[in-house]
Amino acid sequence: MQAPRKIKKKAVIFLRWTEKFTKTDMVYLASGGFWSTTNYFVQFGLGLVVTIALANFLPKESLGTYQFILSVAGILSVLTLSGLGSAITRAVAQGKDGVLISGLKKKLQWSIGITLASGVLSAYYFINGNNTFALAFLVVGVLSPFIESFKLYDNFLQGKEAFRDSVLLGAWRKPLPALSIIIAAWLTSDVLLLILVYFLSNAISYGAVYYKVIQKYRPPTAVDIETITLGKHLSILNVFNIITLHADKILIWHFLGSTAVASFTIAQLASRYSGTILNSLSAIVLPRVSKRDLQTLKTTLPRKVRLFSFFMLAGTVVYILIAPLIMPVLFPQYTESVALTQLLALGILFIPRKVYAKVFVAHRQTRPQYILAISGFVSRIILLYILIPLFGVWGAAYALLLSELMQSILVRHLFHAAKNTL
Repeated sequence: MQAPRKIKKKAVIFLRWTEKFTKTDMVYLASGGFWSTTNYFVQFGLGLVVTIALANFLPKESLGTYQFILSVAGILSVLTLSGLGSAITRAVAQGKDGVLISGLKKKLQWSIGITLASGVLSAYYFINGNNTFALAFLVVGVLSPFIESFKLYDNFLQGKEAFRDSVLLGAWRKPLPALSIIIAAWLTSDVLLLILVYFLSNAISYGAVYYKVIQKYRPPTAVDIETITLGKHLSILNVFNIITLHADKILIWHFLGSTAVASFTIAQLASRYSGTILNSLSAIVLPRVSKRDLQTLKTTLPRKVRLFSFFMLAGTVVYILIAPLIMPVLFPQYTESVALTQLLALGILFIPRKVYAKVFVAHRQTRPQYILAISGFVSRIILLYILIPLFGVWGAAYALLLSELMQSILVRHLFHAAKNTL
């Protein structure tokens, strides 16, 4: 028992020494960062295995259609009070544990929107003779409210800085949907069955973990009006952000068809899973920046973003170099995606600047959030509409990179121009 304690003590001393150079609480970062990194690799590993399975088991048309339906479902999720999760993280970090249960109830109430919208889409496709899409969107409308509501458990754990519980519970939850989808794709290429398996397995696994969190932490039930109000503001912002996130596949489907959606999905492998780094980092960043004034963050955060950028640059270079070697092996049907994935990997370089946007959430800076959300939405949609018809899937890649570049410049400007509201 003494040896591990000595090692831990020496590690703490070393981390405190490095703080002279990083200007960061390295003990906190190492503690939370370990679990955050573990969470990332679990998510990346499972996601990669699922992607490989889908790409090799399914025809391109089926994979493209499956991704299209998931993208539409993602856009419909804006009707579930989608910004409440971030508001709950902030509230729990300030000691308001009661917002989890009351937030779940509120989110379920608001989720009637996705049920109605999915029903309308289902009726439209049924009238037009597309029974697969009609039934798929019925599944979306029935199960999405529960998935989106049960997800709040993770926002609660982030607010409590319970990184260990978040990762261990996630490591238990995530294999169920992954394994279910892999088995389903191996047995059938029926898109409707794949959609049913995806949503049902996620609803069951999220529900089980939510129940486990309630049993362990036993939070009270308390309605916090400020949290609900902030959640509504963030949900309006998410309308733009979520549509922006999924618009590429919707428009590629519209202009180029399902096969192109499949090829683009495979090409996005690096940028998609690199984006989860930011989500993992947010679990560490958001509770801390909620407790620090804006002027202090303006002094300390840019240095940390530069350090983050250095690691992202190294990762980007490595991926671009190895992509031609690994892509043909993992995805032999998608050799056309190799050069495209190298181009899209450049989007990784813009991820560090998004840390600044997390400050706006933590400090209730709604104006810069609206500016970022609306400008990102408008620029992304316009660029996609112009460039996809001209350059095909390459046009979609150009549109994503150009819009990310503009957003990266804008968020840095807004961060330095922001004024303290706390």
